[in-house]
Amino acid sequence: LPKEKLQTRWEKFAAAKGIQKKRKTKAKYDEDSGEWRSAYGYGSKKNDDLNDWIIEVPKNADPFEDQYEKKRLENVEKLGRNKKQQRRNEAEASGTALQKSTSTPDIKAMKKKELNKQLIVTKTSTASIGKFDKKISGEKKLKDGKRRKFAPVAGERDEQKKDMMIAQRVTK
Repeated sequence: LPKEKLQTRWEKFAAAKGIQKKRKTKAKYDEDSGEWRSAYGYGSKKNDDLNDWIIEVPKNADPFEDQYEKKRLENVEKLGRNKKQQRRNEAEASGTALQKSTSTPDIKAMKKKELNKQLIVTKTSTASIGKFDKKISGEKKLKDGKRRKFAPVAGERDEQKKDMMIAQRVTK
């Protein structure tokens, strides 16, 4: 059986508040143009180019300020906030997969755990396997790593012995 899909922040909130999803009609009748149009998105009245052919300047605003540019900047800002929230939701959702309980994950603890893993990997990846690295206060002792041992480059007799042993194994 597939694993149960994790709930998003909105789904958790909606379940707590008892909000249920309502079916939306995709088309609405536009009385101004006398035709059916998309209720939202592409082709909707809201996204019509003729809709904002004039924008009234508020009384407290600078009359020389470009209202179209202001509107465009507000939309870009909204998009940025939405993307940031989306990334946060994804991080939280991935964190709940690691946690067994259904409560919200402790992202700070998860980041700390991940940093500790990275620290261990970097310390053991050196030639000395972290033996001479500076210790951080509260750092756990690393497991004794094993170094790879290579055959010495110099010394013909050792090489001759190894070659003879291989030749004897093959001839048997």
